[in-house]
Amino acid sequence: MTDKTEVRDFWNAASCGEELYLDGSAAKGGYGRQLAIRYALEPFILDFARFRDWSGKDVLEIGVGLGADHQSFAEAGARLNGIDLTERAIEHTKSRFRLLGLRSEPKGRGRRVFALCRRCLRSRLFLGSVTSQPGHA
Repeated sequence: MTDKTEVRDFWNAASCGEELYLDGSAAKGGYGRQLAIRYALEPFILDFARFRDWSGKDVLEIGVGLGADHQSFAEAGARLNGIDLTERAIEHTKSRFRLLGLRSEPKGRGRRVFALCRRCLRSRLFLGSVTSQPGHA
């Protein structure tokens, strides 16, 4: 088994925070609780991500996980794309978005998705947009 396969299998068993914060409820209330707990435990995410600054802008989230940040970008009005190594995370994010009436079609697995990531990470524009203000890459 390769390292990548082991990592994917580990996270496919349960997405990050799924067992702790969803408490078995992949329903609207469960996702709401997970979002609230995430930002209570990691409040720096709100200052770093500045979700509202991305309104009307394109966002590629690498590693959507349970979809809390993806939700926050969507609610702020960003145009979203998202990817994740695991189908479990993709399904959680899609389910969350269906329940909340939000739009995004995150993708998972496959060489094409991760080839896209490598190209993005090599791009100065992408890295600039991550480390600087939106629109000022």
